[in-house]
Amino acid sequence: MKPHPKYQTAQTVLIVAEMLGYGGMSTLVAETSSLLKKNGYLIHILTVTTHRNDAIFKKRFQDADRIYHTSLRSYHGLGNKLRIVLQTVRLFFRIIMQKKISLVVCVGPIATAALSLPLSVLRIPRLFFFISPLDLELKKNFAMDSGIRNRFGSLLYYWITRVGLSAFPSILTYSTYATRLLQTYYHVAKPLHIIPGFISPTRKGRLNLQTKSGIRKRFGIPQSGFVFLFPSRFEPWKQPERVLTALPYLTDSNYTIVFSGYADHAHKEKWLSWIRARNLENHLVFLPHLSKNLLSELYQASDCVLFPSVNLEMFGYVALEAFTYGRPVLGSNEGAIPELLTKVDPRLIIPSPDPDVFAKKMQWMMRLSRHSYRKLSARCTEVAATYNKPSATADFLALIDRTITGKTPRNSSFR
Repeated sequence: MKPHPKYQTAQTVLIVAEMLGYGGMSTLVAETSSLLKKNGYLIHILTVTTHRNDAIFKKRFQDADRIYHTSLRSYHGLGNKLRIVLQTVRLFFRIIMQKKISLVVCVGPIATAALSLPLSVLRIPRLFFFISPLDLELKKNFAMDSGIRNRFGSLLYYWITRVGLSAFPSILTYSTYATRLLQTYYHVAKPLHIIPGFISPTRKGRLNLQTKSGIRKRFGIPQSGFVFLFPSRFEPWKQPERVLTALPYLTDSNYTIVFSGYADHAHKEKWLSWIRARNLENHLVFLPHLSKNLLSELYQASDCVLFPSVNLEMFGYVALEAFTYGRPVLGSNEGAIPELLTKVDPRLIIPSPDPDVFAKKMQWMMRLSRHSYRKLSARCTEVAATYNKPSATADFLALIDRTITGKTPRNSSFR
């Protein structure tokens, strides 16, 4: 793909995001970086990560023109949050002293709040990607903490996000759910740009039965029976417990669940004890974290993907990734996940976190006729094909250009 002449001016875009490595935020930042680079922009990335994510971060963003990066031992705790702020500000001023920046793209509330004042004072063109509402995630995921700690953490992140948002003349989202959240929870009244179809998951094509059988053998997955895949990028909120507690309610026994990314998880032994006590070990396969190529093979060797996320997904990239390979997804009724699953079939949504409800959905999927499953699989592929549309790419690049030149329409919205 040749860069459009309009974008061959070697303008520099600085992408600022905390904790890049695994996960949906990193995937979206990588997509953004790749697209802008293909269209003639110089890409600089500023991030603070943890030591655990250093290797995957450097590999994933190796095509960037320049990386400004420092790492911490942990992301958790108020002290580490303050370190992220200080390191982000330090690196930012180091960058602007050396290079003229045409546009700053901020992702994540901590990095955004850290730079809100400098960006406003320096009048640097800027764009905010609303991907992760961490204050709402605290409310949902840390309910086991003391009430005071929970309320304080939620309130702190809420105001961090509000401060960050106030510094940006326009905001980009990937789903109507995220836009609705900005308007109702954060009371944002500035221009909101929705660009669906911007994501482009890799597709390897269909496999024949012999190849599928070979992949299952290589991963130690039984050849017969229905195979569910539970892919993980190490986010604790995509809880395996939601899957495990549903298994005793299943009446069919000809199934296997593959946990990708959990072979060396800290809680694995606890799960195995629970599994052995219920004689379920023959139904489960634990695999280490896999490369993108191996994970793509695993998608194609499975029959259905489980996505019982309990956090507020702003897009649901895992579901789209599965659709790309024609694999239906059973997902929770959280965040933007229902918005994506409804495009294929509303019955894919798990309406309740109760284990018996989850089991009934898994049972329904296993009992689909071959014809019904093929129709569902074809529909998944059709929905995936609607993403990464040329029109979405053109809309995104137009927004970038208008933000740099300061000509963003007051009420513009790409749909």
